[in-house]
Formats: sequence, C-alpha cells, structure tokens
Amino acid sequence: MTERGQKHIQRSAQHFQIGPSSLHWNGETLTIDIDEINVPLPKRVRGRITVKPEGLSTFVTSLDNEGRHRWGPIAPCSRVHVKMDDPNLDWQGHA
Repeated sequence: MTERGQKHIQRSAQHFQIGPSSLHWNGETLTIDIDEINVPLPKRVRGRITVKPEGLSTFVTSLDNEGRHRWGPIAPCSRVHVKMDDPNLDWQGHA
C-alpha cells in the first residue's frame, strides 16, 4: 500500500481505512477493499477480498520480554473469496 499520512487514516471498532483502501468487520465477515497503485511500475490494483472465519481464536503470545509485541491467530481457518477488477482475478477457497 502507498505510504499515507495520518489525515488519510480513519478507524473505528469495525472499520479501518487507509486512503481509498479499507477493511470492514461486520461481526461475521472481514471485507477488504483494495484500491491502490502498484509500484515500481504504476498499475492499478483494485478489488475485494472477503474472509469468513470458521472460528475465532483468543490465543495470544508475547514476542518480546516486555509484552509490547504480541501475536495470535485471530481466524486460523477461514473461507476466502478474492474478486479483483484490476488485475482481473476471481478465486475462492479455504485459508
């Protein structure tokens, strides 16, 4: 994604937007809308990815001694649908 300043970022508990691209969680499905310009060769990258978790995990582990950096698999098993307009791609499967 293109580097953007804070004025191009909006977030709430269900929505995160950076410039024209965004993520939205409706409680059951994560929708990722992508609208970017590829680098180093400028080309439009635009489409939608939907991720429907088959279950959510609460496991979290620290990656540093102070516990400031944590990692956890939020949705280790999901159904994914990728529908890109540019480039023209469409596939779905298990992730």
